[in-house]
Amino acid sequence: MPGAGIEPARDFTSQVFETCVFASFTTQAYVYYLTARLNLLRLARMLPFFSTFISGLGKVTDRWLKEDLADVEVDFLLDGLVVFRTKTPSHQVGKIRFFNNSFILISRDKLIGVDGDKAVQVLLADKDLGEKLSSLGAVKGGSFKLVVSFENRTVSVDHDSSAKLERFISNRTGLKWLGVEGEREFWVMVRSDGSIFFGLRITSLKKKVTEGELKLGLANVLCRLSDPLKSDIFLDPYCGSGAIFLERISSFPYKFACAIDSDVSKINLLTKKVSWTREKVKIRAGNALNLSEIEDESVDKIVTDPPWGHHEKLGDVGTFYKRMIDEFGRVLGPGGVMVVLVAREIGFEGIALTTSKFTLAEKYEILVSGKKASIFKFLRA
Repeated sequence: MPGAGIEPARDFTSQVFETCVFASFTTQAYVYYLTARLNLLRLARMLPFFSTFISGLGKVTDRWLKEDLADVEVDFLLDGLVVFRTKTPSHQVGKIRFFNNSFILISRDKLIGVDGDKAVQVLLADKDLGEKLSSLGAVKGGSFKLVVSFENRTVSVDHDSSAKLERFISNRTGLKWLGVEGEREFWVMVRSDGSIFFGLRITSLKKKVTEGELKLGLANVLCRLSDPLKSDIFLDPYCGSGAIFLERISSFPYKFACAIDSDVSKINLLTKKVSWTREKVKIRAGNALNLSEIEDESVDKIVTDPPWGHHEKLGDVGTFYKRMIDEFGRVLGPGGVMVVLVAREIGFEGIALTTSKFTLAEKYEILVSGKKASIFKFLRA
């Protein structure tokens, strides 16, 4: 009999079995370790993205992108589109509000004279497309749809070609094609110079805008151009449906914000929208040409989209804008900022500079719903 505390001798078969089991667990653990390590490396790598923005705003887009994403590397900047790489998670890139849309870049090509149909054919001929789709990593279950755009307009393409590409995407990603009901969107984007961009859309859902209402991206740009500070007294004297005002109080710091418009129905609707923060805001009906309730030099920032005269009766446009600028100059304090969006043909710059109170800091020419417009940033002397 073995002595107390002495383990009985084990036969050779038992020892081999235990050794194999240990080795199996060790190998499995190592596989798990490698898998986790690879996933971390995938997360840490610089992912390629492309994003669209308002044409004409390349300068500020490049600047703000580098401010917001510390590790970003901009590959190239086109009019209305930027290609860049960053370690920032895709869901955070998708929340950048001055972009129209953002995508994880899967592939890009260029072919002169290409249209939507040819672009799909180019993708189907790419022997590396399967590997590029498989490397997405972030795609986990769900459904998708395919969207093809040509020169900023969605277009229909040959059914057989699109169906072939949809099947290929489904096989490589595990996503189910559901047409217009698809949760995720794979975009084939063709620009006028023949550039083809293929990507997975990651933009956070943005609300639909009504006719005449500014899109969120433009409202964000206007507010950001004013250099927002937490000490700001902010004013939008032509608030309309409230796109600029709502963007300022929801995305940027401020001390107090005021919105004014002559349309009482719009004021009532906007008041309901901001019931959550009434202590720091004031919304009222009024005349932007006569801001009698606002004291001289009491406002820090004015950001607004005044009437363009396309649908409203302004009388003499020059006289109207001169009165507006004089009133803004009265309520805006020294060092204050005025950002204004106007129709390009108005000649707003010349009117604004007739007073010595303002100097022009920045100017951008853009399109708003297909109409030529200008953004002006003035500094109050």
